[in-house]
Amino acid sequence: MGRGFESLPAHQPIHPLLVCPVKHLRDRLAVALTRFGLLVIPVFPRPFIVALARVLGTSAYIFALRARRIGFENLDLVYGDSLTNAEKKHILRSSFRTFALALIDIFWFTRFPHDRLKRYVHFDENSIKKLSQTPLICITGHIGGWETLGQAVPSAGFPVHSVAAPLSNPGVDQLFIPSRELSGQTILPKKGALPKLLRILKQGGRLSLLLDQNTRPSEGGLFTPFLGLPAPVSSSAALLALRTGCSMLFGFAIPDQNGTYHVMAPRWISAEEVQSIAGAHVDPIGELTHEIVKTYEEVIRTYPGHWIWMYKRWKFIAPGHDRAVYPSYAKHP
Repeated sequence: MGRGFESLPAHQPIHPLLVCPVKHLRDRLAVALTRFGLLVIPVFPRPFIVALARVLGTSAYIFALRARRIGFENLDLVYGDSLTNAEKKHILRSSFRTFALALIDIFWFTRFPHDRLKRYVHFDENSIKKLSQTPLICITGHIGGWETLGQAVPSAGFPVHSVAAPLSNPGVDQLFIPSRELSGQTILPKKGALPKLLRILKQGGRLSLLLDQNTRPSEGGLFTPFLGLPAPVSSSAALLALRTGCSMLFGFAIPDQNGTYHVMAPRWISAEEVQSIAGAHVDPIGELTHEIVKTYEEVIRTYPGHWIWMYKRWKFIAPGHDRAVYPSYAKHP
């Protein structure tokens, strides 16, 4: 503890403003900006929102130097010399713009949510057909408009429970959760969610999970080859499917140039396939997790400009692997 606090009696509580005044002020500013965004952004027409996302995304690409460096490291890792530097720049710039639109749309779809979701989110016939089957584990990722997809599915008549880790700012989190649930989605906190998820599936419900983030091995993450290099992937979806015997549907919402999302379901793992994997492999959880990752890889390679390349996806080094093959931000778990 710094010398400035040594004169305080041991029993006297330290006010949060003394501990970290910068963080406290930053958190309060974030809450104020979120409230402002929820009031102002929904008022604008769709073309303005799309243009705003392009401007903000391009600005972030130019000025967010650290995020841009991470993005290029990830692109170099995955594509190497198979893409030119100009092609990588195009992908990364598009990624920033996609991310900007995804964030702005959290605000924009809070006004007339059902009408706007019906107009600007289009489901293909395969998606509708598969979503009607329950119980069901829906798997998506940080590709395109994942937040909008979470709102659009229940708005289309398919209630869903989504697992979300709380934001680091509780005030912003309290504002976002009601916004996410406006169209019928139910948000479940990540901590201690497994018993609730099992109960929902056993009662014939739907779950939505995002699995393309880092999950520490101590929290159920399995190191699985991901776009050429092992990364820890959550085993939760595989575990739930194997325990309940339910099917798995992959869905992604890809925006076009006009800001309309097109929902596709590139893969369906039936309950029969899940049971087949359970009976044919010594490590069914690992095998099913690997199947999940393969689908992510296919979609990311098909729509590289819509995945969030700025994320530290290879943050943890797999045991027995050379540190040199990982990005500079990687570390041992």
